[in-house]
Amino acid sequence: MRYTRLSLPALNACLLLAFGLTMSGCSSSDFQPKLSPVTGVITLNDKPLSDVTVTFEPQLSGSAGKEASIVGRSSIAVTDATGKYELVYNDGKSKGAVIGDHIVRIASAAGGGPAGGADALVSIPIPSVYNSGSNLKAQVKPAENTLDFKLVAKKTR
Repeated sequence: MRYTRLSLPALNACLLLAFGLTMSGCSSSDFQPKLSPVTGVITLNDKPLSDVTVTFEPQLSGSAGKEASIVGRSSIAVTDATGKYELVYNDGKSKGAVIGDHIVRIASAAGGGPAGGADALVSIPIPSVYNSGSNLKAQVKPAENTLDFKLVAKKTR
């Protein structure tokens, strides 16, 4: 039996090529979790909330500890004049949200012009239990999801 010896540069080139082919399919940017469409309506004291940001943040999957892991990025939407939203995954091109449990945050999407300017949007006072300290939870199922949120705020006199 006759053996062919590869020179060190040829061997290095083969190893580099094999490594490159192996790693080309392992990029984290290629990872796309399963998504499902999510739409709904946001109201505050029974009135539609327009121009608010709705964020679905996926929660840990698996058991607590080493096996638990984040299952994907957040999904975001801005409500229209009727309070309706449609989530878009945080890759900027896919509609929907990661299947599973989420914390939901609803915040004012104020901005749009210089402070006090004609184009500035009015900031909507949304209680912190719906945004920074959110206690809103939702489960996205592997089907079309319609998830409405009826927020309640104390009325001021």
